[in-house]
Amino acid sequence: MVSMFILPAMLHAFSSFGWSMAQNSHHRPHHIHVGVILDMESPVGEMAQQCMTMAISDLNASPSHINHPLKLILHPRNSMGQPLKALSSAVELLENEQVDALIGPQTSEEAELLGELGDRVPIISFSASSPLLSREKNPNFIRMTTNDNSQVGAIAALVQKFGWRELVIIHEDSSYGNGIIPDLLLALHEGNARVAHRTVLPPQARDIYVEAQLYKLMALSANIFIVHMSASLASRFFIKVNELGLMSTGYGWIVTDGIVNELPVMDQSVLDSMQGVIGIRPSIPPSERLHNFSMKWRNNFFTNQHHQIPEVNVYCLWAYDSVWALAKAAYHLGSDLVHTILRGKFTGLSGEIQLKNGQLQQPLAFEIVNVIGRVKRIGFWTQWNGMTQGLNRSNVATQSPSLRKMGSIGWPGSSSAVPKGQRVMPKTGRDENRSSN
Repeated sequence: MVSMFILPAMLHAFSSFGWSMAQNSHHRPHHIHVGVILDMESPVGEMAQQCMTMAISDLNASPSHINHPLKLILHPRNSMGQPLKALSSAVELLENEQVDALIGPQTSEEAELLGELGDRVPIISFSASSPLLSREKNPNFIRMTTNDNSQVGAIAALVQKFGWRELVIIHEDSSYGNGIIPDLLLALHEGNARVAHRTVLPPQARDIYVEAQLYKLMALSANIFIVHMSASLASRFFIKVNELGLMSTGYGWIVTDGIVNELPVMDQSVLDSMQGVIGIRPSIPPSERLHNFSMKWRNNFFTNQHHQIPEVNVYCLWAYDSVWALAKAAYHLGSDLVHTILRGKFTGLSGEIQLKNGQLQQPLAFEIVNVIGRVKRIGFWTQWNGMTQGLNRSNVATQSPSLRKMGSIGWPGSSSAVPKGQRVMPKTGRDENRSSN
């Protein structure tokens, strides 16, 4: 938790130099200095930094930008996954480097804290997805990612497809973990599913605490679970789930996109513990540009002698597109950089980039995936057509919604039978209005 004494001191320091920073930026018109705040020790942070570096390289080589006198310069800082470290890095970047914008922070908790500094420069996050982050509190916050609430329709559709009427939600007790819950509960209720129990875990929960909560769940007759938490907590959580036998025949597990997006970079021991899990992630439309980027990505890793080449994930693409969005706005700068970014529209690596209410619009489609060995796509969900087995190149469903087919699913315990979803009768008497922690 941020000290009540440290934070005001940082904010006071920022206010003393914020205006001079804005003035000084007019004296260096050929450079846009961008602070980058990431957890460089995490797979997402490491990949995002490389993707942003590649974005700068591609910008400088682009025919539309190669002769432009304005250049972006990145100033990376390592938050080490600590909100207070992210805050101090932002202050240092604003004071010493006089940056014109900040990309990052990586988590919703860091973004919430850095929002206090956002009244001078744009703060662009490609991964802070909590619905609790609001532009009303910080009008300079730009979310180059989707709001977590955009996926609740797909989750509810999965529950409804398999005929599950009662289930358990397990989520992280944080801005990220709590933000999705109201809309998720509503979507499940509208699909005639009842959340009979909620388990809430602290972000830094120790294994012994996680184990104790899982034992409580074993005392229930529940066998269908929805999990929404950070990938770091999920990695430890599912290893315990597997150790206690909750990843066996008869159980069903759905995970949200924050976990699915990081599955390709998780340790094999974690994936081994998640066999049979299903989840969703945004569908990225294929393109020649994306293919070329992926090939360059692989070549860069070969050059750097990495033993294992991680798959490019959506956070990497959004980080890349964040750099391009900022560059395009800077090249056509009017009186307000933030408003120029918000009004921008272009085709990025991740697809069409257009912001609405300060954030990326909901994806045209979500992929439904199944952990079988690695990660296997088994279908899609769109808001207009529901479940479908295929999409065309524009991410439009190719089948009649009446078919609602998906590929074969491998359930926990190597079972091919859909878990029945027994009636949940929690001994504590808690329901969706109460939770255990």
